Amino acid sequence: MKRNRFTDEQIIGILKESEAGVETGELCRRHGITRACFYRWKSKFGGMELSEAKRLRVRLRELAEARRRFGYRRLQILLQREGWQVNHKRIHRLYVEEKLSLRRKRGRKHSRVRQPLPEAVAGNQVWSVDFMTDALSSGRRFRMLKIVDDYTRECQINCQDMCFLNNHISHPFWRLATGYEITKIERSFAAGRLRPGK
Repeated sequence: MKRNRFTDEQIIGILKESEAGVETGELCRRHGITRACFYRWKSKFGGMELSEAKRLRVRLRELAEARRRFGYRRLQILLQREGWQVNHKRIHRLYVEEKLSLRRKRGRKHSRVRQPLPEAVAGNQVWSVDFMTDALSSGRRFRMLKIVDDYTRECQINCQDMCFLNNHISHPFWRLATGYEITKIERSFAAGRLRPGK
């Protein structure tokens, strides 16, 4: 958020000069502001006294300290209940200037102890499952499902298709599992590992 060159107190002082009878053009030249800026200030701070702006800032800080988990919108509601005629934009500006912004909580990442993957000591004990992607010369992509025996390095299943739906994936597993009872499924980074049991 771009920081304003003028504090609320200075802005209210400039508006008071205008109310005292100083011409708007002269006022804008003297302080180096545009007419649009002056009228925007007038709509925001018009009729507000300097002490009132300071009290609003102090009250906002008090409420933020009392209700630490409240954001600027909830604090604005509390101020309106107390009788302050303020909109959310002014409260947000004061909230940022006073550095009351809340830190966003991010979920904690739980570290897990990695278990080493079991080594196969005979054929048909552990299978690795992986998807591979390639493209035809026309640029159309296709995917391959490969199931490999970890011990013998024999490719048990090799299926190609443009896209795999659930039933496309389950059929090769059922064909492969006809002679085996699959007792355990373990997942590694990119490949799943199946442990068939006899």
